[in-house]
Amino acid sequence: MRSALWLTFLSLTLLALAPAARTQDVDVNGTWFRSTSEGDDPEEKIQHAVRGYMAKASQRRGARIAVAESPQLPGMVARTIDTFMQYADELYIELDADELVVDDGDGRIRIYYLDAEKHERQLSNGVRIETVATRVGLNITIDQKADDTKILETYVFSSDGDRLELTVRFENKQLNEPLIIQSIYERE
Repeated sequence: MRSALWLTFLSLTLLALAPAARTQDVDVNGTWFRSTSEGDDPEEKIQHAVRGYMAKASQRRGARIAVAESPQLPGMVARTIDTFMQYADELYIELDADELVVDDGDGRIRIYYLDAEKHERQLSNGVRIETVATRVGLNITIDQKADDTKILETYVFSSDGDRLELTVRFENKQLNEPLIIQSIYERE
């Protein structure tokens, strides 16, 4: 009886792992283009976050501050958004079993080690970043923390490797709510 249970458990485990093993073989390497008809408008989402920040700042000061047509975030938050938010019109992606390389075409190349371990690095401005990246089949999660900022990126590739849903969640105590941008990328 015990060996029958063990055999059933082993069979079910192998069946559960089989789809993940097949998805590892899907080629997602190459150039991806952001869809203009699907996903969020990044600039609109950022401006919404800025307006929320300005409203919060005016409440803290006990006075009402007029929000300009194009308000600006404080320097550190704006630089952090620029550094971390991944919503380029075009991405070049290289993915293998151990790492994900993302090139946004603007000189920013990011390398993530998909080992579910914490990796620390320091930016040129002195900010220290902790990154943990994991992969399950065609789903990649990248969790980054720096000072008062937390960024969660999820890359979800379609089973045929022709579509990418990239969601970036940016949290900072200076913002009223998380800034979340979802982009849809396709290959030509």
